[in-house]
Amino acid sequence: MEWQREQQTREILDGMIDQICYCDRDMHILWANKAFLEWIGTPMHVLSGRLCHAVVHGRDTRCDECPGFKSLQTGRMARGTMITMDRHDQSRIIYWDLYAIPLPDGSGNVTRFVEVARDVTDRKETMERIQGLTQQLLHAQEQERQMIARELHDGIAQDLAAYKLQCSAVMEELRDVPAPLGKKMRQVADGMQNTLLAVRNLAYSLRPPALELEGIVDTLAQYCEDASEISGMDILFSSAGMEGLHLDADVLIGLYRLVQEGIRNTRKHAHASRVTVQLTAAFPNIILSIEDNGQGFDVAARLRAASREKRMGLQSMEERVKLLGGKFSVKSEPGKGTSIRILLPRKEKGFG
Repeated sequence: MEWQREQQTREILDGMIDQICYCDRDMHILWANKAFLEWIGTPMHVLSGRLCHAVVHGRDTRCDECPGFKSLQTGRMARGTMITMDRHDQSRIIYWDLYAIPLPDGSGNVTRFVEVARDVTDRKETMERIQGLTQQLLHAQEQERQMIARELHDGIAQDLAAYKLQCSAVMEELRDVPAPLGKKMRQVADGMQNTLLAVRNLAYSLRPPALELEGIVDTLAQYCEDASEISGMDILFSSAGMEGLHLDADVLIGLYRLVQEGIRNTRKHAHASRVTVQLTAAFPNIILSIEDNGQGFDVAARLRAASREKRMGLQSMEERVKLLGGKFSVKSEPGKGTSIRILLPRKEKGFG
């Protein structure tokens, strides 16, 4: 009866497209399914007893991050990734998702493990294409923002400034106009001044002209100062180790947008009185942290709600960080404020 169950199990595993093999604790292959044998190109009677790492990678020693070995050590399922060359096309790389399950004997001692390998190359290539298209979209968006900012600053803002000067000149020449008319003309002049400031602020937020000229540190310091004045929050900016760095344009605009979005989210949702923004160069990364003393939130619940309600906020920040090859984390609890930490690879002009 036992052998029938074992035979049935092997038939089920042979029908799977994932590659599966059983190994003992010394990494010798005890059995493998058809998908594994076809990929290796070796029959089971030849493969049996050979070392797993020798068969798959041609190594004399086990792989450093082998999930099978980890499962033997911990007694728990272990996961990992593997990269190999396509055995039929040496110019093509194959990406694998691996997991290993420890198998105890009758006494409860882990003596074997089963490892499953799934080819995720198509999925990875699809994700890379999506990321590439998203990166192109961001580039196009930034170019459009730059064009709109230039038109606002060089066109509309200049026209408004000229009209305001003309209005002031008329008011200077017509000093004896009735008081009600003079009051209306001053209101028009003040309205033009306010509109001019709004247009210039909008142009600046779309694409700060100082970013390439003065660098990311001075630009962010000025942005935080301006945002503090507008929002009423105490926004403190500091930097360390950024001197002499000539960061890639994508990293520069990425950092600026991340700070912009982070402060916007804080102003909109956190009810905070104080925000701290820190930018640090610590090879090989650029570290950006944004912390506030606001009301905080349940991170998991917020992310679920954002997904349902199609809010961008934190998700757009995380997506931008991923496109720059970085890591994004957020910590928050109700009543305890929020801390965002971002690690970006230090990519400088002309390198990597």
